[in-house]
Amino acid sequence: MSSHTYQEAVEKLNSLQSNAATLEAVRASGGRLSQFAIPEMLEYLGRIGYSPDQLNALNVIHITGTKGKGSTSAFVDSILRHAKPDWKIGLYTSPHLVAVRERIRINGQPISEELFTKYFFEVWDRLQSNTARALESTSLMPGYFRFITLLAFHAFLECKVDATILEVGVGGTYDSTNVVPKPVVTGVTALGIDHVGVLGKTLEEIAWQKGGIFKEGVPAHTVSQPESPLKVLRNRAQELKASSFNVVEPNPRLASTKLDGAHTIESLQCCFKWFTSPGVGLPEKQDQTRPLRVLIFNCTSGRSGDTFIGTALETIRSQLSGLSSQETAEGFFDRVLFCTNITYADGHFKGDLTTLAIPEEDLAVLKTQQQLATAWSTHLPQYPTSNIFVLPSVEHAIRNLETLNTTERPLQVLVSGSLHLVGGVIEVAGLSEVAL
Repeated sequence: MSSHTYQEAVEKLNSLQSNAATLEAVRASGGRLSQFAIPEMLEYLGRIGYSPDQLNALNVIHITGTKGKGSTSAFVDSILRHAKPDWKIGLYTSPHLVAVRERIRINGQPISEELFTKYFFEVWDRLQSNTARALESTSLMPGYFRFITLLAFHAFLECKVDATILEVGVGGTYDSTNVVPKPVVTGVTALGIDHVGVLGKTLEEIAWQKGGIFKEGVPAHTVSQPESPLKVLRNRAQELKASSFNVVEPNPRLASTKLDGAHTIESLQCCFKWFTSPGVGLPEKQDQTRPLRVLIFNCTSGRSGDTFIGTALETIRSQLSGLSSQETAEGFFDRVLFCTNITYADGHFKGDLTTLAIPEEDLAVLKTQQQLATAWSTHLPQYPTSNIFVLPSVEHAIRNLETLNTTERPLQVLVSGSLHLVGGVIEVAGLSEVAL
């Protein structure tokens, strides 16, 4: 019986995170560091005792895209589990909301803390003991996402899954998941300017990256895309000798109603359109009491808070107008809370939610949150500043909610802008068991 604990595993995993300075260096490089990503990942794979060909036994369905890849992965997982109830289905996704083990699921359930700990230290110890490296650029230990990807491969192989849905982290060509030589099928969801947008990539360049998961002799699928990036994807399929290239038409029966972190313009529009709907943020019937509405919002410092706030408010205006509602964007939210992703009021994160990617100087003065508050006031100059709160933690936000009088009106809280924020709210509000 191992003496290691789940908490130890999480602490060691967090030590592999890149800090804000490192992430900025990667952005400044224009992505040039990516050329070493796959060779380095293959070295790590070999150091834990696997060859790339062994990953083919996982029967991988490899999915990338800018928006919808998480939902698509979840759909495929559900469909497979219903179609093949006697199979063992592995699902690897990111990020997680509450516990890091959410990223590695078998038959719809996150692997247990015990299994996560067992497999974690098997991978950790192998990397620590097998230190021989062919590439100078390869560090002794992989970064956070690379390590979890290695852990997922190890867990799925040990558990002998019959099929694996593998969601790409970022991009495709250089992503840590892109070391499976022969997946069963590959797919690209909707393209847009997302994480790679900070590098100034065009849609065509993004399509080239995403198409990098196509493999020789393997069917390649995509949803309908704008003409130019679609051409890039088609060319990539030919270049990489995919067995076929298919543009999949939308299936209305698979429409998703999932409220994700809404961290892109497109998802923000969907999020606020959904919330500004009867039966959600609006009363379903005219004689119903108007709910007390609160927005909890944050976004990472690399994204445009002003643009996000403007998009959200314009979506509310458009939706209210289309519904011929008497309400206005100015009065839609009774209170807005801009808080950091830090979990607790004492300045600490829950272990699974720890992130080192926030510049310390930003946190010290709540720079991003102040910018969001300013943007809100700029777009809504009539909105009372007394109803705008800049807060240092998620716990502060939950405490703020507790000061509201909800005896006469129901409370509706929209949490948006960051999956890390959503996860923090779930944790502090005591909803973890429901979320898992």
